[in-house]
Amino acid sequence: SLPHTDWFPKDTRPDSFVEVVLTDINQEEKRCRSHQVDNDRNPYWDLCCLLTPDAAPAKLRVQVVDADLLDNELIGWVDLKPGVDQQLSWVGLESNDYDCKDCQILISMHIPSPRPPSTAVPMPFLPNALPQPMFPGVCSSPS
Repeated sequence: SLPHTDWFPKDTRPDSFVEVVLTDINQEEKRCRSHQVDNDRNPYWDLCCLLTPDAAPAKLRVQVVDADLLDNELIGWVDLKPGVDQQLSWVGLESNDYDCKDCQILISMHIPSPRPPSTAVPMPFLPNALPQPMFPGVCSSPS
């Protein structure tokens, strides 16, 4: 579960979303963002997107963010290998600002077949609930 991130008198549970950031070897970033789940320490995001880097992918980061009126706060992140299948599993989040030793998200990443052009890297399916099969289909475009 995610930590409490907001202050009383507001509900202290986070208003969170997931952002997938693909950085290529030239440090150019492509991003894809989930919907926001308000006031929930155990949110469910069903995010599927296709990001195509302009150069070879170097880093793939999945970050959980708390949405606030003035400034969003990074709750935690996990770095994955771009272009490599990730079996459905719980992964721990790293964090600089929150005690996230128990913060985990359930991730599955699949490279579809036939493989897209060599520069296309499919992004994670991010359910944060009971394991469910990933349904093949069309992913959303990056925002």
